[in-house]
Amino acid sequence: MTTKEKANSHIADKWEVTMKSSVGGVIGCLCLILLTLQAQPSSGTYTMYAGQAPVATESYTLSSAPDGTLRAEAEIIVRGVKQKLITAVSKQGPASFSLEAGGVKRLSAEFSGSTVKLQIAGQAERQVETKATLILENAVWHHYIFLI
Repeated sequence: MTTKEKANSHIADKWEVTMKSSVGGVIGCLCLILLTLQAQPSSGTYTMYAGQAPVATESYTLSSAPDGTLRAEAEIIVRGVKQKLITAVSKQGPASFSLEAGGVKRLSAEFSGSTVKLQIAGQAERQVETKATLILENAVWHHYIFLI
């Protein structure tokens, strides 16, 4: 191998190491950015109308846990009645859902595999089989974000 070929080979080796380091650095930075964005809560408000009149307002906050579980907390006011909802969704599907209206817990559901433990106000707690893959409650608009 000539001196020129050795010099070119050395430059190529250095370039390959530099490129690998640069690509690794860029990927590392992107991962940090994605983790930061994922950990930050996001929030918003929806207003539901009937004709031209507003009938409900929904304010929600979304957050994520390190294990990837997404959690949504919402306050919905429908014709003066305040409702509070909490929904959690894991990578496997629905994790939990609870609904409180007028300061009273009306419904809670805890999902575990193919079963769900239901607690409905005025009824005995029960466990039932389910094939649920998502939760969509009537007039709860932030649940559609989980479909994105």
